[in-house]
Amino acid sequence: MNALQYSKEIKEEANVILQESGILEILKEYGDVEVIGSYALDVMYRPDIDILVFAHSHNRRKAKEVTIKLLNLDYFNELCFVNKVGEKSNGTPQGYYLQPHKRVAERDWKFDIWLTTRGNFDDRNDILKKRIMSATDLDETKQKIVMLKEHFSNGTKYNYALNGNKIYNAVLDNPELKIDELKGLLTK
Repeated sequence: MNALQYSKEIKEEANVILQESGILEILKEYGDVEVIGSYALDVMYRPDIDILVFAHSHNRRKAKEVTIKLLNLDYFNELCFVNKVGEKSNGTPQGYYLQPHKRVAERDWKFDIWLTTRGNFDDRNDILKKRIMSATDLDETKQKIVMLKEHFSNGTKYNYALNGNKIYNAVLDNPELKIDELKGLLTK
């Protein structure tokens, strides 16, 4: 199976989980929901779904209600809640962070959910999506991204302190480079 076929398979599994769990409907009770990251960019490799939920202001009571509803689903195997309101940012938005997990076959699906406000998050996902969609060879670009994710993945994270954004930008900034050249570039 090539990288794009694998990515499509992972995204189809993500769609089933999103549908079965009803998580997006529950999150709408807090604010406007946006699924971002590799799911939205259509370059999934790991079983990981990133979601932003935008409210007008932080609301601890509503965040707790949403968390309780997710617990009451009895769908997720694990659920972590972190209060990041008022904390200094280390590249993550201020707000409430939820991390549900769902075991499906051999995959441990992880959600990264931020209950936040619009002023606490930039539009990098929209910019990346536009850059990827305007690539001269869209399939080749996506293939390179997924192949690099596979190469650098250690199961739950990427080696060499990489993240999805560094991989996306390496491919988008250097479309002429072959996969081995991109691997070298990313390990410098």
